Amino acid sequence: MRGVIYATRITTNTLKKEQTAKILEIWIEDLQICINQNNEFFRSSAPRMAFNHFGTFEVPDDFCRSVEELVKNRESLETSNGKLFGVMLKKFKF
Repeated sequence: MRGVIYATRITTNTLKKEQTAKILEIWIEDLQICINQNNEFFRSSAPRMAFNHFGTFEVPDDFCRSVEELVKNRESLETSNGKLFGVMLKKFKF
């Protein structure tokens, strides 16, 4: 599958101030998933705002399947986790 390689900026918060950092990211076109050097995997309909574009390359299918499964599992867990804690918050009037 085709991957678009680019650099983007993220904002990090430290105790003293906000800082902007540059990170390398790949958007896998067929899956519409971004991955980056910080081990973040998430859905995105397009590459995020890029300040440098390094081209495209073929991402191995096995890797793409693993990334897709990871994102699906995380989304499922996040949904279940939200429901579980929603019920507990009501029950314990937290």
